[in-house]
Amino acid sequence: MISFSLSFEAIVVLHHESREIIFYRKNEANSIDISLLEKLQSDIQNDKIVLPDKDYAIEISDFQSNSHSHSLILWKGKYSFVVLILEQSPSQMTLDLLQNFGIRFESRFASELGSLYSSFQGNIDVFLQDLPTRQNLAKMAEEVFQIYLTQSYRLSLPQDPFPTFPPLQQQVVEFADDICKKNGHVYLKDIISHFMSENPLQQLQIQDIITEFLWKKYLIKI
Repeated sequence: MISFSLSFEAIVVLHHESREIIFYRKNEANSIDISLLEKLQSDIQNDKIVLPDKDYAIEISDFQSNSHSHSLILWKGKYSFVVLILEQSPSQMTLDLLQNFGIRFESRFASELGSLYSSFQGNIDVFLQDLPTRQNLAKMAEEVFQIYLTQSYRLSLPQDPFPTFPPLQQQVVEFADDICKKNGHVYLKDIISHFMSENPLQQLQIQDIITEFLWKKYLIKI
């Protein structure tokens, strides 16, 4: 999932009937402007983006915004469209995540989606309320796509005894420490991107190191 956080820019949910955005979450390491989401909504409303022909199907397309190209994965349900905005072409894992999320979302919120503009009078806050039998939409998106991996982290190393690291792990510690001293936090994406720029073959090693640091709580989400 750490590799997914490298390409993930945002998840957007639109109501099928109105084609209005009812929910979105973005990668905190990326500076997505609200105008991008507005353009996405407008293009879908005006049929400028190819949508899946059948319910529960996926369509992959390109999306241009402010001279920047994105990959879009669109899932069509009975009541909604779920869109992933990515920086690069999706993997099969990403397609499976989107499919699973879309089906789970519609099965849990079918009543709200079906009567959003009647009984609920367009109040999209209904998707952000916990019920005894289910979590809210934000928590569901966090769980499925592990969006917390895109949030900011701080370095937290034990002092007594201070751990001894192999060379590559030590480099990761020093890089993360430097960034945290400058900015007060570090993004996992920036750690991976930095070491990949030095040696692309290190990607899996760096991902494994970050996974270990998260498990040992050497990196803590702010």
